[in-house]
Amino acid sequence: MFNLQQGHREAMVECLNTLRHRYHCLNGDGLSECLKRIKEEHAGTHHISLHMKGYDFSLAVVPNSEVPAKLHSSQESIRALCQASKAIVAAATKLQEMIGWLTKAEEQLSNQVLQVAPAYQEQRRLEDNLRENLQQCHRARELSSAYREEAGKLLNEVALLSGVNP
Repeated sequence: MFNLQQGHREAMVECLNTLRHRYHCLNGDGLSECLKRIKEEHAGTHHISLHMKGYDFSLAVVPNSEVPAKLHSSQESIRALCQASKAIVAAATKLQEMIGWLTKAEEQLSNQVLQVAPAYQEQRRLEDNLRENLQQCHRARELSSAYREEAGKLLNEVALLSGVNP
């Protein structure tokens, strides 16, 4: 589940980077700067706005006929950005619950290792494996929280840009 969430986070970052590159934004610029430049570039021919409903958001273009390829690609990037951010938030809740359960069961798992492996060498190997797995879980918990926070900031930015109260 964490690998899936990490993949969604990479997709979210890639979508933002694509928009930044396409509209010559700086590396640290957020979606608001990209949207500003999209509007500026297409001001004479199209009215562009960001719409949000629940966790779904999209780039609305009026008139919808004869949308330039670059603008259509930006709509697709924002659609993918929406999907990735929603998936990150959804996975974070499940992942935090699973890791929380594992952390609570840590002592019980250690005791089971002692009971299952009668040989000292096997016991040490299993304890080391358990310790390493638990360290990976703690790392996943920290990263998952950071990914969720990053996606939450994006969703708040979209809400503000679309005129919705976050």
